[in-house]
Formats: sequence, structure tokens, C-alpha cells
Amino acid sequence: MKSKRLMFIDESGSLGGDTKYFVVSGVIFKESPIKLNQLAKDLLGELISRNRRYKDTLGKTNEIKASELTIQDKEFAISYLVETVDFEIIAVYISKDAKFIDWLARNINKRKTIVFLDRRLISTALAFNPFISEIFIDKSHYIKGVEKHVINLFSRTKISFEDSWKHGGLQFADLIANAFFIKLEPSKRIVGPYELLKENILSEELIYWKSIRKFRL
Repeated sequence: MKSKRLMFIDESGSLGGDTKYFVVSGVIFKESPIKLNQLAKDLLGELISRNRRYKDTLGKTNEIKASELTIQDKEFAISYLVETVDFEIIAVYISKDAKFIDWLARNINKRKTIVFLDRRLISTALAFNPFISEIFIDKSHYIKGVEKHVINLFSRTKISFEDSWKHGGLQFADLIANAFFIKLEPSKRIVGPYELLKENILSEELIYWKSIRKFRL
């Protein structure tokens, strides 16, 4: 019998006009949260050894944050992850034009967008791997009201919104979401971290605005 899986979800980019893309990624592991927390702790120690300036940033928060890492260290962290643990990736993302950005100015539309993306990502993940028994979502960027909608959509799966510093799996999801974002974002177009993940990607999908506008909470 196939063992149960855990999925961790985080995002990269913003729903405002400061970025062109917004990415949500889910990372599926078979390891326990305790094992993933130890892996994150070990990786954090390796990163601080490589670059002592992280001691004053990542070391103080005791958390890996992709936005704080150099490109070389993002590649090192992803290589470490790929070589150390088995995982699978699902990603969905949106590209925002001026009309979409104007529409997103209302909080209800931000909420609708996040719920839609989470629904698409989780549905896709469960279609690939029905053995996912629990899902952890980083709650730091989610606006009020999103949690109950997502939990109600998937009542048969345990879903919790957690702080990323508590879960190594969420820190890895942040790293992976950022790899997609810096590949897509026109001002960056950095493909190295993404290329290291290609063998682990089950699905990635560009979501169109019209689909989200039609969605009802």
C-alpha cells in the first residue's frame, strides 16, 4: 500500500501592479514534518556557512527565505533538496495585464483569485496523487476569508494555514515558488533554479483571467 503524502503550498510575486506574474506552487513529500524540519535546519546551516551575512537575516528568523538568497545560493539550496529528498511539484500562475490589475484592486477579487488558484492547484495535485492526506498552506500573505473557502472546497482533506517558520516543507515550497517566479517575471528571466527542478514537476499551468472572473465564491 502506498504511504500517505503531505503537500505544502506557498506563493511568489504579488497580486498588485508591481509584478507581472503571481505563482502558487505545491510540493508533495512522503517524509514527515519532523524529517522536513530537520532537513530545513540542516540546509539553513549550510547556507549560513556559505554566506555569513545570512546569519543576520535567515539566522535571526531561523527560516529559509528565497527572497533573501543570491541566485547561486538558490541553486545550491534546490540542488541540496533534489539530492536529499523525493518530492513532486504542481504549479499554477497568472500573468497580469492592466485590466486584470485594476480588477484585482478590490479585496474580494484578490480573495477570489487566491481561492481559484488554490482550488486548481489542489485539485490537480489530488488527481495526480490521491494519497495526499494533509495540506499545509503558508498563511502569511493570505487575506481574511480565504481559509474557510479553501477548507470548505476540500472537506475530505485536512488543510491548515500555518506560519512558514514552523514548517520546513513550507520553506521548501517558498523556494520552489520563487524558482518559477524568477523564470517567468520579465524583469528577471532567471532560469537556473527552475532548470534544477524540471524532473520533479508533475504539472504547471498558466491560468487565464477570464476563468477567474467567472468563478463564484
